[in-house]
Amino acid sequence: MFKKIISSKHLQSFIEQAGTSGFAVLSFIILARILSKEDFGQWALYLTLLTFVDMIKSGIVKTALIKYSSGCDQKEKKELIGSSWFLNLSVVLIISVCCYAVYYLNIFKLEGVLLFLLCYPLYAILSMPFFYFLWNHQVLLEFK
Repeated sequence: MFKKIISSKHLQSFIEQAGTSGFAVLSFIILARILSKEDFGQWALYLTLLTFVDMIKSGIVKTALIKYSSGCDQKEKKELIGSSWFLNLSVVLIISVCCYAVYYLNIFKLEGVLLFLLCYPLYAILSMPFFYFLWNHQVLLEFK
């Protein structure tokens, strides 16, 4: 019974999500203690924008990838993964162009927004392999 619970794909997915979320909460707590109120406010604004845009991007790519590649053969799975990489890179490119355009138009003065506009494109590119690792793990677990 215990072995069945431990090997459950739902538990594995939960541990994966809880671990990532737990690390985020821990880093948030540490930053709240270390930074001044003004700096933490700017960080919170940056983090809010980053999370919002990342959720949109993830919703476009992740949901389709996991839904359509779970349970299909290896050839189709490779095609879907390749297509999702292309879609993800396209979305990141569009968001990056928008971020840099807004930054250079000098519309916003808040440091958190400026930090987001400058750093999000780099974050999106660098975090892509990590997210694909997590998403591919969910594909292997065959969530439908």
